[in-house]
Amino acid sequence: MSSTVSTATAPSVRTTDGLTRLSLTTAEAARVLGVAPKTLRNWRSLGTGPAYVELGSRQCVYRPADLDSWLLSKRVGGAA
Repeated sequence: MSSTVSTATAPSVRTTDGLTRLSLTTAEAARVLGVAPKTLRNWRSLGTGPAYVELGSRQCVYRPADLDSWLLSKRVGGAA
C-alpha cells in the first residue's frame, strides 16, 4: 500500500484505493512505518511506539500526525 501524508490542517493519508483516512489500522500504520504489525503491537505493550487511539477493548488506530511526530522524535544526526 502506497501512501502520501497530507500537509492539510487535519493530517490524513490517501490510500491506493483513493480513500482519505484520518486514522489507520495497525496493519496500515505498520506498512507506513515499514515494520510488521506484530512490531507495533509489541511497541504498544512496551509503551515505546507511536501514540494510538483505543476504540474499545480490542481495536487500536493510529493518527498519521502521531506517526509523523513519533518518527521525528526518532531522528538521529543531521542539522537541526
